[in-house]
Amino acid sequence: MFNSQIANPYNSFPISHLNKNKINSALQNLIKKKVNIQADVTDARKSRKSLFKIINNFSQNNSSMLEFAEEYDINYGSFARRTKINPLDDIDLMIGLDGHRFDYLIKNCKDVTIFPKNIFNLSTWNNFIDTNNFGSLYLNSRKVLEELKRNLQEVYIYEKAEIHRNQQAITLKLNSYPWTFDIVPCFYGYLYNYYFTPKEGRYSIPIAGFYFIPNGNGHWMLTNPKTDQDFITNINQNCSGKLLEIIRLFKYWNKQNFNKFTSYLLEIMIANFFKHNYVPYNNTYDFFLEGLYYLNENIWQCVNSPKNFEGNINSLDSSKMKLINKTIENHINILNDVTFSSPYQDYIRPLTEIFNNDASDFE
Repeated sequence: MFNSQIANPYNSFPISHLNKNKINSALQNLIKKKVNIQADVTDARKSRKSLFKIINNFSQNNSSMLEFAEEYDINYGSFARRTKINPLDDIDLMIGLDGHRFDYLIKNCKDVTIFPKNIFNLSTWNNFIDTNNFGSLYLNSRKVLEELKRNLQEVYIYEKAEIHRNQQAITLKLNSYPWTFDIVPCFYGYLYNYYFTPKEGRYSIPIAGFYFIPNGNGHWMLTNPKTDQDFITNINQNCSGKLLEIIRLFKYWNKQNFNKFTSYLLEIMIANFFKHNYVPYNNTYDFFLEGLYYLNENIWQCVNSPKNFEGNINSLDSSKMKLINKTIENHINILNDVTFSSPYQDYIRPLTEIFNNDASDFE
């Protein structure tokens, strides 16, 4: 297994605080100019709220064969977690569906069958029922997506609705704003522990709540965005609110270089760095450099999702990992050279090399 041996210079050399402060100021300018969302976030949130209301009115207006459950609507994704970088090109949301007519069978977290409790009490849900190879009935998630798409196509303020190529979401394009919405239908359910006593007989106790979303092949899968949200929020609060900005900076660094990390994987890795190695540094420079060391040493390791049931989310192959390690080591060396050199050395040029930006973005 490859394992980088690059050393952390904090352990043995004095640091030019003048250079560090200059680099920190330059990084803050970059974050303001290029990393943080430039669009009106308030408008985006208002637009999202309006869309929730429109969709939940479908069933009230008898314009949909789906039955919606507003109490299970949820914002999710990087925009909801405040870790999205510029541009604001998509906003994720999950639309709750009423699942009281259904039960479910979990094969694994990515393969869940939702089936009717009573075939004679399905109402309009009957339009989305299929039969598998064994003759059993199940709720086809692709048919649910098609119906949601049909509903959205009739809303005049939106330009176009399409089923995403992964067969898990509807992509809705707006007329008046640059971002799109990725809309995922979902059910909410519980996992139970079952018990038996001579006095009470068999009974169950709910131990965890989950959302069931389309898995791309007609069935459903488990997720719980609230777990991700709580994970990021709690660490950010424990780190004096520094985590979100550093996650955004690393996402931008990834985008400007190799774009090999998935957004979610990089977000969880940086959050883990803060959770297990947090030191109350004074500036962005410290967090960025230490984060590079952390990624360099941990890119080869398993990275478990906060949701616990997904397991390892690090699917990078060996060639990508080697490229990432090589790039990180180069960037660490660049930062060390400028940090420990004369305070009069140009500190903008090395940053333009690390982030592939113009010098004006740091000034």
